[in-house]
Amino acid sequence: PRLSVENADAFRWVRAAKGTYDAILIDFPDPTEYSLGKLYTVSFYAQVARLLAPDGVMVVQSTSPLVAPRSFWTVAQTLEAAGLSTRGYHTYVPSFGEWGFTLAAHTPPVAPAHLPDGLRYLNAVSEPLMFDFPPDMARRPTPVNRLDNQALAAPYPGALLGPDMARGHAIRDGKLPSPAGPEEPIPLVIAGGGVAGLAAGWRLAEAGFGDFALFELEDVAGGNARGGANRVTAFPWGAHYLPVPNRPARALIPLLRGLCMITGQDAPSAPSLYPLQLFAHPEARLAWPA
Repeated sequence: PRLSVENADAFRWVRAAKGTYDAILIDFPDPTEYSLGKLYTVSFYAQVARLLAPDGVMVVQSTSPLVAPRSFWTVAQTLEAAGLSTRGYHTYVPSFGEWGFTLAAHTPPVAPAHLPDGLRYLNAVSEPLMFDFPPDMARRPTPVNRLDNQALAAPYPGALLGPDMARGHAIRDGKLPSPAGPEEPIPLVIAGGGVAGLAAGWRLAEAGFGDFALFELEDVAGGNARGGANRVTAFPWGAHYLPVPNRPARALIPLLRGLCMITGQDAPSAPSLYPLQLFAHPEARLAWPA
């Protein structure tokens, strides 16, 4: 077969794997905790280098050189500590912003002699610009990410926000406290206050039906799109942003008008958006204040 899928722990898999590969693509989530940070360590990359063919090349998702330059260049430093030569590059990804990747090989990666015909983005002009790093993204001294220091995971303070496991297990095991107060019949119940549940409630209310209840497990509604705030600004907890709508988004535009996030119409297919809710980078996402 031309393709086989292995469901396994990547850290263990590379240690046991045999053979070599001409191309290796590594696209792990950002190293925001130690269980992910180990997949960016010199120990892991040394095993991947063992699997890379002598004239092969690998590429690693390396976070944003604009937002997190220290993390980006730590990946390159760590790959080089594993005995590989590197060449970083960056490009604008609409759903992420300015994002970076690192080419690595047993010999220094070089620019392609020519590009294939029919590409939709890459050409002779854009290709060299991807490898050019202006001063705010330029290489800087960084440590090697090792299992015993987890230098990449350390810059991310705080904890991951997730569902309350204890409450979920209490529901599963039937250990919730008995309800207090009189019973009340409810014609319609919405289970879950994530984006889908909140949108369902909004649509029902817009249609004139308000005799429903929405139940949410957590203390705050919003699900993966919930947010928080500090003394400076509101911020998203999750990665669910709202794409800027166009004219065909007939169900979304009335919702945004009701939230006062659309202030007018710049063009027939481009609504005018409330600027404080529009992300400056990238300019394709909206966030409702927490």
